[in-house]
Amino acid sequence: MVRLPVEERIVELPEGVTASYEGGVLTVKGPRGELRRNLAHAGVEIKVSDGKVVVRREWAGKRERSMIGTVAAHVKNMALGVSRGFTYKLKIVSSHFPITVKVSDGKVYIENFIGERRPRTAKIVGDVKVKVEGEDVIVQGINLEDVSRQPPTSSRQPKSGRKTPGSSSTASTSTRKPWRDKQEMAKPKIPEAEKARRSLSKKIRQTKAGKPRFIRQESWRYKRVKPAWRKPRGIDSRMRRSKKGWPASPSTGYRTPKSIRSLHPSGFSEALVHRVEDLKGLNPQTHAVRIAGSVGKRKRVEIFREAESLGLKVLNPPKIVEAGKGEAG
Repeated sequence: MVRLPVEERIVELPEGVTASYEGGVLTVKGPRGELRRNLAHAGVEIKVSDGKVVVRREWAGKRERSMIGTVAAHVKNMALGVSRGFTYKLKIVSSHFPITVKVSDGKVYIENFIGERRPRTAKIVGDVKVKVEGEDVIVQGINLEDVSRQPPTSSRQPKSGRKTPGSSSTASTSTRKPWRDKQEMAKPKIPEAEKARRSLSKKIRQTKAGKPRFIRQESWRYKRVKPAWRKPRGIDSRMRRSKKGWPASPSTGYRTPKSIRSLHPSGFSEALVHRVEDLKGLNPQTHAVRIAGSVGKRKRVEIFREAESLGLKVLNPPKIVEAGKGEAG
């Protein structure tokens, strides 16, 4: 799969919610409280600015892209928790033996389960509130992980739909289902130009994935023959005659579609830049800058700075090191 120069997710914070990231710990504060999470092990770059949390990684592979999505989901759940909170409802179901559920001293007590004299208990874990209303057990809190795992597993807790030997009835709690507020978090609107670029990038990846790898004839048999493509020759060559079961040879049918033929895998149209003046007239939504290899260090940094100010993406950014008053690439 093609690796993009920068893979990132942006999470918009609701009104009244602030976030900070220091020492690998993300802190989110809101009207309902404060949540912290250690993300130092994630291997991604997290930035907080202007009411947004940006999770990014340069040249991310499959595992890194998955981690970016996971971290962004954690941030979104934390922001939703401190702004509106989470509520889970569990249904009390019984058959033949009516059961009673009570909450006391940080534990949930289930009495008269299939006629047992000793109540079954489940310890409440995390900073959550548990209350019983009729046939419903309501769990509320700001941490989604704490709320979703209530009541926690216990050796004395009944399992859903499981019968005890010798009994003819069961009592159980239904599968947990989250009850959130009707208003979901406002998702950031993606501009049409960005949607078009992402669509092109997806089409490029799919096109490349569908193409075979063209290799040289007999390269799999002899170590001295390199796999780099060479036209197969020989009157009896099965590869030249395109016989079934032999590696494919390049043909016009494998040509890249015209709409994406000259585009970068990220969906941008590459613009080769030799000097700062070449940046004029480039569109940040459709063009990406590639600094020419013959450009020196100082001018390379100047081009990069100017491209950043214009909002242009640089495909080969220089490594800038601050050393006193000077900069080196």
